[in-house]
Amino acid sequence: MTRMPPRMTPFPTLNEDDLRRTADAVCYRSDPEAWFVDTGDREAVARVKSICAECPVRTACLEIALRTDEPHGIWGGMTPAERQRMKGAAA
Repeated sequence: MTRMPPRMTPFPTLNEDDLRRTADAVCYRSDPEAWFVDTGDREAVARVKSICAECPVRTACLEIALRTDEPHGIWGGMTPAERQRMKGAAA
């Protein structure tokens, strides 16, 4: 599959540096809606997390979500609630 051009990224919070860091992300080769699942749907969340676990830029993705306080979607293999707990624990 072809990679989405940066101007069409489903993640508007990414700056140019972030786009370069995440160019090989699995989410660039899939339906953007797949990463914004209902967090109450455990099967859907587990499916997305398993894909994230194999992504070569998972750590960079998580760092971006934490830095930008991204309130939606699975980023770096973590739900918004998990990211908030992680940030709270680090404070």
